[in-house]
Amino acid sequence: MSEYATFLDHCEFYFDNKLSMFLNNDKNKVSLVISHLHGHAATWAYVLRRTNPANPAFLSWPLFKALMNSLFEDTYYLKQVRHDFHALKHKGSARNFSIEFKTFASILQLDEDTMIFEYKEKLKDTVQQGIAYTTGITNFELLVAKSIEIDQVLYKIAKASTKKDKSCSQKPTPKDSAPSQSKNSSSQSSRRLAPSPGPTQPSTSPDLSHPRGPLSQEERQRRIADKLCMYCADPDHAIQDCPRLQSSTKKGYSKQRANVHAVPTASATMLSTIAAVPPMGNPLPQSS
Repeated sequence: MSEYATFLDHCEFYFDNKLSMFLNNDKNKVSLVISHLHGHAATWAYVLRRTNPANPAFLSWPLFKALMNSLFEDTYYLKQVRHDFHALKHKGSARNFSIEFKTFASILQLDEDTMIFEYKEKLKDTVQQGIAYTTGITNFELLVAKSIEIDQVLYKIAKASTKKDKSCSQKPTPKDSAPSQSKNSSSQSSRRLAPSPGPTQPSTSPDLSHPRGPLSQEERQRRIADKLCMYCADPDHAIQDCPRLQSSTKKGYSKQRANVHAVPTASATMLSTIAAVPPMGNPLPQSS
C-alpha cells in the first residue's frame, strides 16, 4: 500500500473512533489532515489556504479528499495491488500469510465467498489436504484459524523429524565401530608379539667346523630376553631342539668313536712287529 493511501486510511480510522470530535464536522477532519501533512502535500495545503482562505474544500471533507486524490493518489495503485494479490502464495507461516491476504482483500473489497475460494487456492498443498478433511468451516475467519492450526502441527512434525534424522546421522553404527575396534586390537596384539629391540649385534649362526666359544654376558642376556636359541640364536626353537647343536654333537661323537677303535689296531700292529723279531740268545750259560 502506498504512503498516501495508508495515511488516508489512518485518518478515517481516527475519525470513526473519535465521533465526539468528527461526527458531522468536516471542518475538524480537514484541519486534522492538514496538520499532519508533510513535504509537497503540506506546501500545497499552505498555498491553497494563502490564495483562497474561503475555499469550500476547507469545510467539506469529501471535497478536500477529492482534491488530494487528484494530486497525490497513485493511478496505478489498484492495478499493482491486483498484481501482487494474484502472485501471493503461502510460503512461510500461515499466520503471516493470512495477514497479507486480509490486507489485499480489504483493499480490493472482496466478498466472503471470493475470499474463501482465493484463500484455499493460495495455501500450501499440505495445508490444503488438512483443510479438505476438516468439517464445520462456515466462514472465512474459521477457515483462517483452522489453516493456522494445521500449519503449526505440520511444522512441529517436520521439526521433530529433522531433529531425529540429525541425531541418527551423528550416532556411530556398529558396522562403523567394528573395524576400528579390530584395528586397535590387532595393533595391540602386534605390539605384544613384536620382539623388543635388543642390542645391535647381528645374530650370526655358529661355525660348526670349530667348537663354539662361550657366550659373553651381554649376548647371553640378549638371547634370553629375545627368546632365542642359546646355541645358534634362532628364534624358531629352543636350545634343546636345536638341529645345529644335535648335528654338531653327532659329528663330535663319531670322531671320538673313531679314535677309540684306532688304539687296538695300533696295539695289534705293534705285537705283530714284536713277534717277527728273532729271539735273542739265552744270556745265561747252560749247565753241562
